[in-house]
Amino acid sequence: MGSADELGKGRGFGGGGGGAVAVESVLPQPVPLGRLGLGNLAVVVALFFGGASMAFSVTLLKAGLGSLITGAMFSPTFLMALTGGIAAAAVMAALRSVAGESVTPLGVSIAGAATHSTIQLAIVSLIWAQSDLLWRWLPVMLTTALIAGTVVGGLSAAVLARLYRAQTGT
Repeated sequence: MGSADELGKGRGFGGGGGGAVAVESVLPQPVPLGRLGLGNLAVVVALFFGGASMAFSVTLLKAGLGSLITGAMFSPTFLMALTGGIAAAAVMAALRSVAGESVTPLGVSIAGAATHSTIQLAIVSLIWAQSDLLWRWLPVMLTTALIAGTVVGGLSAAVLARLYRAQTGT
């Protein structure tokens, strides 16, 4: 993020992502360990709108602000959100870099959701549970990630379309 305008947009996306994390934290979970991950909408939009640097900044702001608001700062939940978010942002940025314009927000979002879920399971398995049995949850988590990634990717595409129209005045 070079210009002050880009910095402001990155902060805005990060604040929006952190707010979405806070709102989603009070909603019921559809399955154990599963949320839609609405805060990731801000990361996907930032990636397409401002590039990898903005996406990583938004990821850090989203995890920090979301954890601060929910009272989970420096907790196991924060560690899982941060590591999963960084890994997901890295995979999404790499996919966008390699595939360029041929990859859509939907594809990037699904890849990010699957990465986030897998990393979270790895963190729990390595640090707390230390059991191979925990990996039996992976199919459930990846199914949830596919659904969540599809929803977030679709919403991201809609937001990006509006942002591009607003930017070009069409």
